[in-house]
Amino acid sequence: MATRHQPDTTSDSNPNCLALQGELTIYHAETLKAQLLALLQKGGELEVDLHEVTEIDSAGIQILMATKKESQKRGLQLRIVGHSRPVLEIFELLNLSGFFGDPVLLAGTRRTSDAKGERI
Repeated sequence: MATRHQPDTTSDSNPNCLALQGELTIYHAETLKAQLLALLQKGGELEVDLHEVTEIDSAGIQILMATKKESQKRGLQLRIVGHSRPVLEIFELLNLSGFFGDPVLLAGTRRTSDAKGERI
């Protein structure tokens, strides 16, 4: 699991961004957990970009869920953005979209119909 951390250098309104790449699996869970907790300790908003995640397992989901709960406990905002196809599939399978509360869109796609299925 490779990561790119883009710290906020412009203002308090812009979040820290952690872009994850590759596998978000048990093999990388400990490292990722440490990175996310370190970012939460800095305070402010945190954005986790998942558009380059190629695989995600239950350990990856647990890390994301624990980070969301910890951010809420600290009164911080955590946004999950840029859902890759594997992430979107597991979120749908486990019905997690509501838990995270972020818009779930595939990176690089655009909406062509509204909630009723009508083209827009």
